[in-house]
Amino acid sequence: MTRKKSLKGEDLFIATLRTTIKQKKQRLFSKLDRKTDYQTLLKRQSKHTDTLLRSLWKKKLVTVEAALIAVGGYGRGSLFPFSDVDVLILIPDSLKKTEEAKIASFISTLWDIGLDVGHSVRKINECVDESIKDISTQTNLMEARFITGSRPLHSSFKKVMSQHLEERKFCDAKIVELRQRHSRYNDSFQNLEPNLKESPGGLRDLQTILWIAQAAGFGSSWEAIRNNGIITKSEQLQLEKHERALILVRTLLHMQAGRKEDRLLFDFQRLLAADLGFRTTSAKPATEQLMQVVFKASKSVSLLSSIILQHLTERIHQERNTKPVTINAYFQIRNGFLETTSYGLFNKEPHAILQFFSTLHEYPEIKGISARTRKELWHAKKLINDEFRSDIENRRVFLNFFKRQIGLTHTLRLMNQYDLLGQYLPEFGKICGQLQHDLFHVYTVDAHILMVVRNLRRFAVPDMSHEFPLCSKLIGSFKRPETLYIAGLYHDIAKGRGGDHSKLGMDDAKTFCEHHGLSAPDTSLVIWLVEQHLYMSTMAQKRDISDPEVVKEFVRKVRTQRRLEALYLLTVADIRGTSPKVWNGWKGKLLENLYYLALERLKVDPKKPTNLIETKKQNAQIRLSAYAIPKNTYINFWSKLDESYFIRHEESEIVWHARVLNYQGDADQPNVRARLSPIGDGLQVLTYGKNEPLVFARICRFFEDTEFSVVEAKVFTTKDNYYLNTFQILTDRYAENDYQDMINHIEQELPIALSSRSLPKTNTGRISRRLQYFPIKPEVDIRGDENGLNYYLQITCGDQPGLLYAIARTLTEHRVDIKNAKINTMGERVEDTLLISGDILSSARETLRLQNDLVEELSLTHKSKEIATL
Repeated sequence: MTRKKSLKGEDLFIATLRTTIKQKKQRLFSKLDRKTDYQTLLKRQSKHTDTLLRSLWKKKLVTVEAALIAVGGYGRGSLFPFSDVDVLILIPDSLKKTEEAKIASFISTLWDIGLDVGHSVRKINECVDESIKDISTQTNLMEARFITGSRPLHSSFKKVMSQHLEERKFCDAKIVELRQRHSRYNDSFQNLEPNLKESPGGLRDLQTILWIAQAAGFGSSWEAIRNNGIITKSEQLQLEKHERALILVRTLLHMQAGRKEDRLLFDFQRLLAADLGFRTTSAKPATEQLMQVVFKASKSVSLLSSIILQHLTERIHQERNTKPVTINAYFQIRNGFLETTSYGLFNKEPHAILQFFSTLHEYPEIKGISARTRKELWHAKKLINDEFRSDIENRRVFLNFFKRQIGLTHTLRLMNQYDLLGQYLPEFGKICGQLQHDLFHVYTVDAHILMVVRNLRRFAVPDMSHEFPLCSKLIGSFKRPETLYIAGLYHDIAKGRGGDHSKLGMDDAKTFCEHHGLSAPDTSLVIWLVEQHLYMSTMAQKRDISDPEVVKEFVRKVRTQRRLEALYLLTVADIRGTSPKVWNGWKGKLLENLYYLALERLKVDPKKPTNLIETKKQNAQIRLSAYAIPKNTYINFWSKLDESYFIRHEESEIVWHARVLNYQGDADQPNVRARLSPIGDGLQVLTYGKNEPLVFARICRFFEDTEFSVVEAKVFTTKDNYYLNTFQILTDRYAENDYQDMINHIEQELPIALSSRSLPKTNTGRISRRLQYFPIKPEVDIRGDENGLNYYLQITCGDQPGLLYAIARTLTEHRVDIKNAKINTMGERVEDTLLISGDILSSARETLRLQNDLVEELSLTHKSKEIATL
C-alpha cells in the first residue's frame, strides 16, 4: 500500500514539472515582436533549465560523485525554445551499481518531464578518446559549462581537455566540416526554404568563427576577438546585427512550429511574416519581404564569416609572408593572393575599387584575394556614391568588364557578394535577395540575373560549344556581344516594383547605356531586348509556330536578323537561368525551330510567292520513295487530309504518318505508334482511329496515369472522321536507355485504354507543398485568332495531377474540339495554350459558361487534393 502511494507521488511530481516547464516557456516566449531582446530570452531559458536540473540532481544524485555539465548550444548558455538540452554526466573511473542505477533514473526523469535531452555518460579519458575521433564531439565538449555536482571532477576535465586541443588541427577540421556542410546546401544561402542554423550564412557559420577563435586563444565572444585584432569594431557590429536577426527568426520559427524546427519552410513563412509586421503590398508579398531580410542577413554572414575564417587560418598557421610581386602602384601578389599595396588604399583612391577587379583576371597565377584586402573591399561599398558613379573613368572600367568578357561572370558575382554591384547600380541593389514565389524560379532575382549573364558568357566559351551549338555559333559571330550581357543584367531589374517589369526596366537600361557611352543602335537593341525578353518564349511555347501567320506576326515584331539572334540567345539563357528543372530539350527545339522559321522569312523576298504546302509534299514524296512506299497509297491517304494538316505538321511527321498508317487507314481498332522524338527529348506518339467523344481526354488520362508529361499535342480529324493525333511526351519514370520499354508499353497499353467504354474519374492525387502555401488562382482566357476561324484558350494555374484530362473532359462536355495544345510547365506553374473550335464559341454567353466551368473544375481539383492530404 505504501509503495503505491509513493508511485502516485512520483507521477504527480513529474506531471507538475511538465506543466511548470510548459507554462514558463509560454510566459517567456509570449508577445514576441521585432523589438524583443531574443538573446536575453534564450539566456533566461537556459538559466531556467539550469535551475530545474540542479533541483533534480539534488533530489536524485546528490550522493553520487559525478558532475552535470551543459554542452553544445546549452553549454553556450543560449537555449532556443525547443532545442535539445545537451548534457554530459561526467563520472569518476569507477561507479557502484547503485550509483549507475541512480544516473539512469535521473536521465529517465529528464525525458519524463518533457525535455528533449541529448545525453552522454563518460569518464574523462573517454571524453578525450571521443573528441580525438570526432570533431563535433570535441566542439561540444569545448563549450562545456558546469551546472552542478563535483567541481574538482569538472576542473580536472577542463584541464585534460585543454591539453589535448591542438589549435591547427582543430581549425583545419572545422573548415573541412564547414565546407562539407555548405555542399549539402549547394553552397548557397539562397535556398527557398533555408535552414537558419545549417545553411551557408546561417548561425552555424557564426559559431564556427567563435569555436576556432576560442581554440586559438582569441576569445569566445565578438568583443574578445575584436580586442585580439581579428575583427574591427564595425565588423563586430555587423556580425552582432545579423546574428540577432537570425536568432529572432529562428526563435519565432520554433514557437510557430511548436517543435525543434530550423528550416524556414513555406508552411511558416506567411506566419512569421505576419508576426514580424510585414504587410503584402501591390508590388511585393509579405513573405518575399521577410525572405529578403533573411537572405540579406545570410549573405552578409556568408561573406564576413569566409573573410574572418581566412584571417583566422592565416593567424593560426602563421603563414610566412613572401616578398610580394608588385603589379603597379596599387596592387601586388603575395603568396598567390592579390592584395592592395597599402592598407586604406581604397579610401585614398576610390577608383581603384573597380580597377582591382580588372587586375584580378589579368594574371592567371592569382589564386584568390588576401584576407586583408577582402576586408577592405567589404568596407569599400560606402565609398561608392553619386560622385563615384558619375566618374567617366569608373564608367569606362565598368563597361570594359562587359567588352573584355573574360572573367565577367566572376567579376559581377564578386561585386555582388561584396555589395559593390548594388552600390554602383542602385537599381540592382533593390532586387538583391528578392525571392520570387512564382513556382518556377528557384533563385532570388539577383542570383537569376547573374545566372543569365553566366549562361550568355558560357555560349561564347569554345570549350562549352558542344552544350548549345547554335547558341555558340551565333554568339561567336555576334558583333559587340557586350550588348547581350548588359541586356541580361537588366532584363529583370524592375522585378518587385509592381506593374510590367519588362516595361519598367527599359528606363533603367536606357540610363545605363547612355551613362556608359553605348552607341544609339546598341542602346536601342538593349532597351528592345529588355522590353521583349519574354516574347520569343511566349510565341514558341504558347502559339502554333507551324502556322505561317504566327511566324509572320513574330517577324513583324523582330524585324532584323541581329534582333532575332540577340533575342534567341537571351531567351535560351533566361529560361536556363530560372531552374534546372524548367529547361528541357523540347523547349530548346521549339525555340530553335522558331528561330529558323523566322530567319527564313527574314531572308525571303516578299515579292516572290511561295507555296509551303506543295514544298512540304514534294520533300515528303522524295523521302517516302526512299522507303519504297507506292505513291498511290500515300496519295490516297493524303486525299483524306485538308491543307491545315500539312501546314501544322513537320515534314518528318508527314513522312512518319504516311509510313505507319499506309495499310491501316480503315482499321476499326485504335492504332498507336511511338518513336524517339526527332525534335527534342522524349517520345513522339501517334494515335489513329475512329473518332468519338472523349478520345483526347482518354489519351491524356492514360499519359497522366503512366507518369508521362504531354508537352505538345497536334489534334487532327480526317475527312472520313478518323482522329489523327500526335503527342510529344516526356517522362522521368524510365532510365534514359529504356526507351524501347517505354515504346512497347505505350503501343500495347494505350489501345486498350482507348477501347475501354468506362470514363475514368478525375485524378485526385497530391499537390506539392509549395503550391499549397503559394497557390495560383486559375485563370482562363478565350480569344479568337486573326482569321476568326478558331480560338485560343489560355490557362494559367498550379500544376496538379489530372489537369490536362480535366481540361479535355470539360471541353468535350461543351462540344468544343481541340486542334492543337502547347503544354508549358514551369516548375509548379502551368501555362497551357490550346487552339480550339466549336459552334458555342460564337456565343458570348456560352463562351463565358465554358470559362466559368473550367475555372471551377480547376478550383475543385485544388480542393479535392487539399482534402486528400488531410
